[in-house]
Amino acid sequence: MATPRELKDIMKVITDDTVNAKQRVTEDQEKYMVYNGAIKDRLKAIIMREFQDTKTVTELTNRLIPLRILTKMVDKLGKVFKNGAVRKPLLQSDPDQELIDVYSRSFDINSTMAFANKMTKLTKMSLLEPYLDSNGVPRLRVLPSHTFSLYSNDPINPEKPTAVIKHLYIDKIDLKKSRYIYWDESSHWLCDGEGNILYNEMGDNQEGINPYGVLPFVYITQQKELLYPIRSNDAVAIQYAVCLLLSDSTLAQKYLSWATLLLTGVDAKTTDITVGAASTLIIPPNENGAAAPDAKYLQPNLNSDEVIRLVDNLIEKLLTTNNLTGGTIVGKLDTNTSSSGIAKMLDSMESTEDIEEQRHIYAHAEQELWDLFAHRLLPVWVASKEINPEYAGKFSTTFELSITFPEIKPMLSKKERIENAKSEYEAGFTTLKRAIMTINPDMEESEADQLISEIRKERLEGVQYLERNSDGMEDQTS
Repeated sequence: MATPRELKDIMKVITDDTVNAKQRVTEDQEKYMVYNGAIKDRLKAIIMREFQDTKTVTELTNRLIPLRILTKMVDKLGKVFKNGAVRKPLLQSDPDQELIDVYSRSFDINSTMAFANKMTKLTKMSLLEPYLDSNGVPRLRVLPSHTFSLYSNDPINPEKPTAVIKHLYIDKIDLKKSRYIYWDESSHWLCDGEGNILYNEMGDNQEGINPYGVLPFVYITQQKELLYPIRSNDAVAIQYAVCLLLSDSTLAQKYLSWATLLLTGVDAKTTDITVGAASTLIIPPNENGAAAPDAKYLQPNLNSDEVIRLVDNLIEKLLTTNNLTGGTIVGKLDTNTSSSGIAKMLDSMESTEDIEEQRHIYAHAEQELWDLFAHRLLPVWVASKEINPEYAGKFSTTFELSITFPEIKPMLSKKERIENAKSEYEAGFTTLKRAIMTINPDMEESEADQLISEIRKERLEGVQYLERNSDGMEDQTS
């Protein structure tokens, strides 16, 4: 058990800037906010650092274009649970399938694991935490990386966490106002940022005992050789660069879309010169007579195409270095419809990641999760009667989870899917319904049935129309 003195030392490490603890949390929280669309304030802060003129700052921030590139990337990469997974007992003789199904539903397991996949793709790490809700129902939540810290005092396996510290509230000025929950295999403390145990806020567990005997979390990481994965900021940097480039171009477009009127040889005191549609420009001569008055327009020199090409190139490089491709759009944007071109590139990006590697990570994580839940957490909840009686199950002592994922199918364009399905259907190797659902993988069976009904109705009406018209033509001929 961590003593009060040891807890103070651990929290000093967790909150110490010299080991990048605060920097990691700040950067990971920034990524989380950007992923969820909160990018405008961050862009405004960058602009305010670059420009001193208040008017310029205001005009730029009014024309910010918060394109959600990072969100699109993470969602495309985090597809391990797109088609769900099959969960069974490893030993088929174990009568645990019903319990797996019950707790899978209470965990909302596929959706929760899909979110864990995305959060791990975002910052390379996340935590799974089973818990009981206010009704005593077992639930599962995902802790994004900025909401926890890890600690290890294992000299043999320093990459393995021996303690998890959840961040309840962080006060950047006063550590004593911060709140953390500390867990190790034997301890469970509530403390402030200095490591002072807050006994008066701990309720019944004044002894700080961990009733489970293990860390009640599953750590998911893309870099198992390190306690914390190495952080990468390329996606966020290009996200900001692209948004700022487009915003700068939009502001420039405001001022350079119209030609500038240049007057020469005109008295500076003249105020009655007007320009506009259907107006006549009359220029009075300069009183000094130094030069004949003249007027001409200077045409703007705004090369917005170059900006779009740069944005195109930046996005393409970002996608390719993160195991993504922009399909046929990349490198072929029509600069006359640049915004729609960029949108199409983001919409058409496809993952080229080795999905099998990701599946190994999450299969292992789920096996850890079910082992932790079935043999450590659930028995404690049942014994203490904290759990809702409807969920008070008991797994076999030999229970282990077997998880399999659906077969990986090659990524095809809709045109390719149509051609393949048509060939199979015409060759008699599939039904019309299956062909339609192959072309439209997100379509429900009822929707496919409705579409088939509409197709047959259209064909029948077409045949009847031809028959009616052909009879009329025969009568005219005769």
